[in-house]
Amino acid sequence: MSVVIGSITMMPGFIAYPLAGVLLEKGVPYIILGGFVTSLYLYYLQDLLLFHI
Repeated sequence: MSVVIGSITMMPGFIAYPLAGVLLEKGVPYIILGGFVTSLYLYYLQDLLLFHI
């Protein structure tokens, strides 16, 4: 579920990593955070490379 939400939302790394820190403090497991942040950041990079360069 976290990967699906992460792939829908587009955020750069400077927003995604602090958000992951807040979620970690709330008790979210590392494996969920890893999938969430990876899908957020990879989708952002894909969009940046395809549409803005």
